[in-house]
Amino acid sequence: MHRLKEDTTESDNSTSVMNWCQIEASILESDFTEEEVLHVINDLANDMAPGPDGFPIMFFQKCWHFIKEDIMGTVNEFCTTGTINPKHNSTFITLVPKKDHIETIKDCRPICLLTSVYKIIAKVLSTKLKLVMDKLISPVQCAYIEGRQITDGTLIANELVDSRLRYGNAGIVCNIDLEKVNTSKTRTIAVGDVPNLATWEEEFGCSTDCLPFMYLGMPLGANSGSKRIWDPILEKFDARLSVWRKISLSRGGKLGLLKCILSSLPTYYFSLFKAPISCINILEKKMRNFLWEYKEGAKTSHLVNWDLVRATKEKGGLGVCDLKLMNLALLAKWCWRFGVEKNKLWYKIVEDKYGTDFSKWIPGNITETYGVSRWRVIAGTASLISENSTLFVHSGSAIAFWNDIWCGQLPLASVSPNLYKLSTNRNVTIANMISLEGNWKFEFKRVLTNQEVEEYASLLTIIGDNPPIQDALPDTRR
Repeated sequence: MHRLKEDTTESDNSTSVMNWCQIEASILESDFTEEEVLHVINDLANDMAPGPDGFPIMFFQKCWHFIKEDIMGTVNEFCTTGTINPKHNSTFITLVPKKDHIETIKDCRPICLLTSVYKIIAKVLSTKLKLVMDKLISPVQCAYIEGRQITDGTLIANELVDSRLRYGNAGIVCNIDLEKVNTSKTRTIAVGDVPNLATWEEEFGCSTDCLPFMYLGMPLGANSGSKRIWDPILEKFDARLSVWRKISLSRGGKLGLLKCILSSLPTYYFSLFKAPISCINILEKKMRNFLWEYKEGAKTSHLVNWDLVRATKEKGGLGVCDLKLMNLALLAKWCWRFGVEKNKLWYKIVEDKYGTDFSKWIPGNITETYGVSRWRVIAGTASLISENSTLFVHSGSAIAFWNDIWCGQLPLASVSPNLYKLSTNRNVTIANMISLEGNWKFEFKRVLTNQEVEEYASLLTIIGDNPPIQDALPDTRR
């Protein structure tokens, strides 16, 4: 009977998947509708340079009421034949130099001017493909797909390397140059004590390297507290400032460069690494000195306190980014994603490695040593999310009764620590705390003492005698 239920469930799931695939296929195969085309035209930027046809997108937006029949005729022709008329498929391509002295084609940036009709057809196609792109592309591809981020790959790689090092499982990382598929540029990196590494090097015809090394523009396998990983950011700051100091810039121009360029240089690193305070101080010192024209050995004072410079304009400041707060905010963004991206590869790896019994919305504290893991530092910023967001109870099946902040300003585990320790299931959800009669259902390991009874009474004054009303909607967070 149990097996029959499993077979029935599997059959229902297969039928559901098949029906959904058929719906997706019908959407992809259907002709473009007038609503789809008009929606795309309104979404496209109307101030871009026109292509070979000479018509900017603004023309189609303003004149849609009398050209829609011609446009829909062209679009329907594409849907029927599968080809675009050559007059709409012509493109102007020009190369814009990236620097003064051009040596290779890589020193130029290609600029393509497409016809507006081509843009419209391509945009409608891409909008349709978004429905299935996540299923067509392997989950290990962490970039260029909506909903995936390139930093996902770096986090995954660091966690896998950390697990290998932590448990003594030796392995090899192959860093392959896919641009040219050149074995001479391919590197093998030993993770742990790998015997006969020279044999692998000879087999692949590549060179060897060691941890840490650069992967997707970030260090892989570096210790969390290492300051050396921030050397590339310091070098980028110095390279920019050395050029700007040769240019006569007004104070307003310098301020604009600080806010738009310098403040954004460490953003990529900030999204995965917590910068040491010493590095933050060095970066902000360089920003201060540039703004106030400070030179080594010169007696030049800063005109305004840096705290006021970083304050918002509403508070009388200049709105320069606080690098420390930006770093914490970008790390805390992972904790927000932790509660909403349950089907992503990075989440599944973190879940398998650290577990998710603490909460379904934010990661719990990690007591293991740091190693080369990035997740322990990220999990340390979870309080920024829990203290500045609100959980809304609907079904109650996704909110932890003790560990999530759903009633009051603190988790109930902190409000009633003794009751939390006595609970038979510390990770129980709100839904499982409500009986069939609609009352609270507490289960403790033993009979409560008088002091614990008083704590229990205080807890009921916070959560109320009657549980929240449940409905079929999923629990949400805002």
